[in-house]
Amino acid sequence: MTPLKIKVKNIMTKNIVVAEIPGSRRRVLDLMLKTGHSELPVVKKGTRKLIGMVTRDTLIRKPEEEDLALLVDRNVSRISPDESIGRTIQIMLENNVRTLPVVDSEDEIVGVISVYDIISKIVSKINIGESIEKYYRRTIPTAWEETPLRVAFAIMKYLKTNVLLALDINANLTGIITIDDLIRQAEVIVSEMKSSLTAPSEGMAWSWDPITIVYIARSVLLFPENMKLKDVMTKNVMTVSEYTSVSRCAKLMAERDFDQLPVIGLQGELKGIVYDVDILRAALKYLA
Repeated sequence: MTPLKIKVKNIMTKNIVVAEIPGSRRRVLDLMLKTGHSELPVVKKGTRKLIGMVTRDTLIRKPEEEDLALLVDRNVSRISPDESIGRTIQIMLENNVRTLPVVDSEDEIVGVISVYDIISKIVSKINIGESIEKYYRRTIPTAWEETPLRVAFAIMKYLKTNVLLALDINANLTGIITIDDLIRQAEVIVSEMKSSLTAPSEGMAWSWDPITIVYIARSVLLFPENMKLKDVMTKNVMTVSEYTSVSRCAKLMAERDFDQLPVIGLQGELKGIVYDVDILRAALKYLA
């Protein structure tokens, strides 16, 4: 297969949401809640001049910081609209990033390109028959399905993962849960707390949501004490085998908006997990 020559400008997202400096944590949180994005480009107020990126992970790691200028990562890779998709994938893999800002010759932002853009708009639409056997990961983030949610969150934090595969007492795969699933459950506790709290002073009101609780509670998410992994996990788990093609995995990820897929063996045993970035790594040689 001749490597495809596709440029960033052909698939990048042009209608972008940005955060501005000077700015605050509150404003960034509002933008993330409204758009569903977990990372945003940051520009100088009143311009399109790129300063850096701010991520939800940074907000969680630095709950005491309010000034956006101290939360933004200024040392970010950026690319040109005329850059090739092959080189874009290389930059993503080398720097362990999921989204890259696209800038013009004046370093003004003109778009963003993400792992999902490449998976959904290119890899899922071309025929890469090679299996994922060489690319999926054998180290699997798992937890017992009876694990309390607050413990599941701690496991994710310590393993530095955004997903856990749930196992029953016989070590069979029974479900999957992501960090977003956990945050949605934390919101339930927040809603219950709202009625017993008053505003800190006249003219000010508490604003409760699944992200701001991380700030208010100093990085400690509050979960229902009796709720376990099995109560909120997705039980109808989409899986693939190690012989599934790269393109088939990309298509499933694009259609279901998944970042990962569990890999099972011929007897239904759990063998590993394949992430969207692994699919990018597999597709790299097919994209110039």
